[in-house]
Amino acid sequence: SLDESIRKSFDSNRLQPAESMNAVPHSLKVEMRTIYNSIFVVVKEQDMESPPYRIENRAINHVFFFRQRGSNGHPWNVLHPGETKAYSWEEPMKARKLTVRIGSANVASMVQD
Repeated sequence: SLDESIRKSFDSNRLQPAESMNAVPHSLKVEMRTIYNSIFVVVKEQDMESPPYRIENRAINHVFFFRQRGSNGHPWNVLHPGETKAYSWEEPMKARKLTVRIGSANVASMVQD
């Protein structure tokens, strides 16, 4: 099967868990392109200087909590006043909409403790 041939193509002696290599997490940009009757999956390193989305909290006294709508298994992202965060969809195949909650800065400090 295709899955089996892909697994065999990797040298399992070279693969190590990321935590054992003191790896720095990287973001990858994954695109699917259809050319004639073939589907190509293109994987590139994501340029974090110009991420797919940048979310800014310009509020003075409010904290934003956000995540992709329908992605209840993922934790809330927290954005404190004045902060900016690069964002990519947690579930690229789901609806590209955010669920946003707004709280006071005092509530956010209690959540993090």
